[in-house]
Amino acid sequence: MFSDNSGNPRQWSRKPGKPLPLGATITPEGINFSVFSRNATSVTLVIFEKARQEPVTEISLDPAINKTGDIWHILVVGIDTSCRYGYRADGPFDPKGKEHWFNKENILLDPYARALQGGETWGRYPPSDASQVREDASFERRCLIPADDFDWEGDRPLNLPLKDSVIYELHV
Repeated sequence: MFSDNSGNPRQWSRKPGKPLPLGATITPEGINFSVFSRNATSVTLVIFEKARQEPVTEISLDPAINKTGDIWHILVVGIDTSCRYGYRADGPFDPKGKEHWFNKENILLDPYARALQGGETWGRYPPSDASQVREDASFERRCLIPADDFDWEGDRPLNLPLKDSVIYELHV
């Protein structure tokens, strides 16, 4: 069981989780979170509730339990798919050397997140004063945990030959 940042108990528990697939994956037991970082010395899962700007809880991952190779992972049991998440990663800060820019104060997006929230106002830049950004949640992006309950209503693959396909690649 966890306590949130207000000291309120949560009916969540944690297990080591699995390294694959990367991203947030709904399993019968809970939600598995998995992220790759070769150079991080520590990783923390940061969980938010939908209507809250401040984290509900932060779960530090133990490298002896929650790391396989370069993949950090954890299974959170009892968490709702309406929660949002991000990561904090700590490690070397050497912009002139190997270009590592770790800053454990930043909340990072999951590169394998299938949906994001925040930044709704397109083309609007955050203020240069970081304290103003904290007061305006529209600049803060969070990863969503999409439910896997979409009803495909009998849709089937088109089975088009690769030469007749158009493939789009999108980076978020």
